[in-house]
Amino acid sequence: MAKARRQLMRSDIEDNRARIIAAANTAFAAAPEATLQSIAKAAGVGGVVAP
Repeated sequence: MAKARRQLMRSDIEDNRARIIAAANTAFAAAPEATLQSIAKAAGVGGVVAP
């Protein structure tokens, strides 16, 4: 059971990473001074959700 749980968590981490990278690419293309908080918000991670 522990192994299955780790695999699910890993998949979630990979999904979050992909969303953060995509949001960062978009943010920095639009405004090189984008903040990490604005990127997290756009990606919907870190407890910060975009409206």
